Amino acid sequence: MILAKEKRNSNIVEYVLYMWQIESILRSYELNEEKVMEFVSTQYKVESEQLDEIKDWYRNLLVMMEKEQKQKEGHLQFLSNLVDDLNRFHLAIIQQAIAPGYIQLYNELKADIELIKNKANKASNEVEAMLNAIYLYLLMKMKQEQISDNTKAGVQGFSKLLASLAKLFKSYEKGDLEMNY
Repeated sequence: MILAKEKRNSNIVEYVLYMWQIESILRSYELNEEKVMEFVSTQYKVESEQLDEIKDWYRNLLVMMEKEQKQKEGHLQFLSNLVDDLNRFHLAIIQQAIAPGYIQLYNELKADIELIKNKANKASNEVEAMLNAIYLYLLMKMKQEQISDNTKAGVQGFSKLLASLAKLFKSYEKGDLEMNY
């Protein structure tokens, strides 16, 4: 919860990836509250009051995942909405020519983005496709699986574009970037 708040305020893309990781962790414990609370207790070395707050946050996530029937796969609705918002923001940047460097990088990666979007038929938009690619890459690294140079290069490009998107989004949220969004 503490890290989630920090990431939400500092980098929206890292926040989404972190929350996807949390969903995966909760699924690995089969959404069993007792197992999740044991995990939380071992992971967070904080005062008991703060630990109670963190446990409540995890319990709320468990309830949401149950209610939204996300026990096996998929993402919580608020995260899907956030990814959709990021994609609308991404499209607005391009359409309104807000950030030439961003647009140039996007144009360089557009073919790769389309390729990954078509491969990942679960992706409903470009931002989601890039996030999926990065998340799968991270999972492959954790499992110490072989990763091709093409995959590494693609993920590196997506990471760079999404990092730029996150910076622009933060500027927009702070009121430092004016645009029609």
